[in-house]
Amino acid sequence: RHGNGLDGTTGHAGYHGHDIQPVSQSRLVGTLTDLQKGSLETVTLPGIDTHGFDPGTVHVLQQIRSAPLVSQSHPMDILTLDIVALLFDVIFKDPDFPISLRAEIGKLQIPMLKVALMDKGFFANKLHPARKLLDMIASVAVGWNNDDQSRLLREIRDIIETLIATFDNDIGVFADQVERLEAFIDAEEQHAAKNTEAIATEMEKRDLKEFAQRTADSEIEHRLRSGRLPAEIVDFLKDSWRLALIGNLLRGGKDSDQWIGALQTMDDLIWSVAPKHNSDERNRLTAMLPELLERLRAGLESESLDAGWQAFFSVLIRLHMETLHADAESALDAVDDNQTAVDEQTAPIDPQAETAIDTNTTAPPANKADDAESDRYMELAKGLQIGSWVEFRTKHGKQSLRLSWVSGMRGVYLFTNRNGMSALSVAVIRLADHLRKGAARVHRPDDLTERALKSLLGKQPSKSGTQPA
Repeated sequence: RHGNGLDGTTGHAGYHGHDIQPVSQSRLVGTLTDLQKGSLETVTLPGIDTHGFDPGTVHVLQQIRSAPLVSQSHPMDILTLDIVALLFDVIFKDPDFPISLRAEIGKLQIPMLKVALMDKGFFANKLHPARKLLDMIASVAVGWNNDDQSRLLREIRDIIETLIATFDNDIGVFADQVERLEAFIDAEEQHAAKNTEAIATEMEKRDLKEFAQRTADSEIEHRLRSGRLPAEIVDFLKDSWRLALIGNLLRGGKDSDQWIGALQTMDDLIWSVAPKHNSDERNRLTAMLPELLERLRAGLESESLDAGWQAFFSVLIRLHMETLHADAESALDAVDDNQTAVDEQTAPIDPQAETAIDTNTTAPPANKADDAESDRYMELAKGLQIGSWVEFRTKHGKQSLRLSWVSGMRGVYLFTNRNGMSALSVAVIRLADHLRKGAARVHRPDDLTERALKSLLGKQPSKSGTQPA
């Protein structure tokens, strides 16, 4: 077995093709174990030149395949070797494969070949511990920042080195390393969940606040459109009572008694200063005034605005007196001649000022959502689930982030890295546009080995996976 051997030649004078005997699977597996563990002096596979042999080389399986005796192995073993070699070739070319792990995963080629030779269920069973370990290593390497990635690489390196040192014929060692990696991932996920929860909670608060502001403004605008009101009432509604509405909505929600009561109080206030056309209306006003005044004062106190109550109370008393003792036309005397049209659109809340926490993109105004193009990229963006990974491409490079939270009110997504940090919020419309322009790419949801096997079998629909071409 002297000579380079990897190209099918030999330097030994008595080594000829017709002298080669078929290699049994047990002998082949034994030789692979020696190569795996670096016990090169005991390698008994003719045609393998152990000088400078590196079991972690990307093309190590092709090197083994070129050994003359391997070509004389059982056809099924040769086919298995070919499939595993192609499998790793596809894996290394997979766009979702972390380049930082190429060297480490390369060391698993020989162990994976041994598993495939000994257990034909390796290809059919998605939950096979050897496949699961490979898939987990590939998936967990996505989304780390530079500072924390070294900790992950140390863990993966230790797992692979342990497997290489201990794996002879017992496939159970893969299950042991799967459990070890799962424990590591669980600990990291718990830490990330705390970080993400803090960010998501803050975004949710901002979301609710913006929703409450928009809702309060809409309710006030609707009522101001219905008719002319005294300038003092318009100012009060747009200023003090707007804050009361927002506070009640935030505390109780749209179905709460406090929100419904705040709206009713606003309606009663507006009616109270409107012209009264008969005695029944004037009697009704007289009867409701004490309770109305109490509700108004309580609403202001709930937002710590009661300091301005006395001044507004004095104005309100004057308006009510005019309403009670004047005819219908006199009720309009209090209208400020300089009052601008109250049916003017209330300025929308700037979502950038309230909610944006990302550095690359912010949510567009909510009223733009209905105008977004409904296409496959929008469908892809809307179809993302919590936990989906997206690769964002900027002038600073690529960064893979995980969808961690979705705003049910504004259609805004929160993406974070593996540690629950590096937060990026983006509106679904913008995300669809990024996907359309190639500035973002969705990581494929299926496992690495499954994608590779589908590709080998010609079942992969496109190179871009779940993202439309």
